[in-house]
Amino acid sequence: MQTNISNFPRSLDLATLCIYGLSILSAGLFLFSPFVNLLHPSPWQRSLGTIHGFGSLISS
Repeated sequence: MQTNISNFPRSLDLATLCIYGLSILSAGLFLFSPFVNLLHPSPWQRSLGTIHGFGSLISS
C-alpha cells in the first residue's frame, strides 16, 4: 500500500513549520544576545560579570 503525501493533514505541515521557525528564531536570539550586551551594557550586567569573574578567580 502506497501512502500519498496529500493524505496527511495540512495542519501537520503548519505545525512542523512553526516548530522549525521557533527553533531557528530562538537559536538566533541566543547567539545574538552577547552583541546586544556589548552595545547596551547595564550596571546589572556589570555586577553579574564582576561576581562571575571573582568566582572564576577564586575557583582556579
